[in-house]
Amino acid sequence: MNVLMISAKFPYPATRGGTEIRTFYCLEALKAEHHVTLLTFREDYVTDAEVEALQAHVDELVVFDAPQNAAPGLAAKLNRLAGFVTTGTPPNIHYYYSDAVQAWVDEAIAQNRFDAITCEHSVNALYIRPEWKEKVRTVINVHSSDYCTKRSNLDLGITDNVWRDRLTLPLLRRYESDTYRKFTTVAVTTADDETQIQEMVAGLHSVIIPNGVDLEEFSFRTTEPAGRQLIFTGTFDYSVNIDTALYL
Repeated sequence: MNVLMISAKFPYPATRGGTEIRTFYCLEALKAEHHVTLLTFREDYVTDAEVEALQAHVDELVVFDAPQNAAPGLAAKLNRLAGFVTTGTPPNIHYYYSDAVQAWVDEAIAQNRFDAITCEHSVNALYIRPEWKEKVRTVINVHSSDYCTKRSNLDLGITDNVWRDRLTLPLLRRYESDTYRKFTTVAVTTADDETQIQEMVAGLHSVIIPNGVDLEEFSFRTTEPAGRQLIFTGTFDYSVNIDTALYL
């Protein structure tokens, strides 16, 4: 198949964070069986060498300049919050929206260039039109649900802005529910995520694609090396990281 992968995050090298890691290895898996076009944004920190290296992992690489940083300050934050309330689109989603990218994707679909589209993370879902489900397979790879994460943080009492999160939580649920309905298939990382998303949209077609470890790079050890310490890093307002740290 001819597959279009849309990723707001530049997924190379696969060491910058969880989003980049999952995206890159999903890309590698798709490339093994299909013709893959990757559409992505280039941040200022991405080098020419990294762009050239990523090109070797896809059949076609389409790169747009990343949007400018959001304006700082309380007034700008309140304006973004008001925009979320009135439009229903979260600020972090709207931040990555580009008319040029939308035009490129619209033209590609009109020309029947692709058999399937995959969106890495929900920030890319804004480019997908609901009616496309009838002509092309659309998949959203939900690395993590912002709604489920925010709800968990509120339940755990670890949010840094309770009133804002309580105000936007139902808006976020509505946005994600409407987003998932646009897609043929929703991919999630865990069974818990699948259950929570199915609660939002009953009857949704979903698949679990778990995160894992590259066993070629991190091979199995027959004995545990002595005198070593394990350092675990992560964002500890995320329940999965908390559970992992407690398990370790």
